[in-house]
Amino acid sequence: MARSEIRFLLVMNEPNLIDQANRTPAQASINWVKYELVISDLAAHGRVIYLVGSAITEGTMTNYSDPLLGSTLFTLHLNLLTAGEIPKSTPSHFIGMIMV
Repeated sequence: MARSEIRFLLVMNEPNLIDQANRTPAQASINWVKYELVISDLAAHGRVIYLVGSAITEGTMTNYSDPLLGSTLFTLHLNLLTAGEIPKSTPSHFIGMIMV
């Protein structure tokens, strides 16, 4: 991360697409905790970078095509892993759908 102009790091784009991140909500939550540890380590050395990720769309992964279900399960798994501690950044936005 020597390039100081980089402030945001995209990770796990579209986890419920098999040709993108290809991660179940449980796998994605485990990865997210690891990404936050890396960001924390960088911050301890004076390098601030923000995570951006987990854009969820209508998926191609079996049992996880519904973006709302995937997002909900991801959040539940993340809460279990972090004992309810609020993550430093929350990966939750939707692409390709309108929520009414």
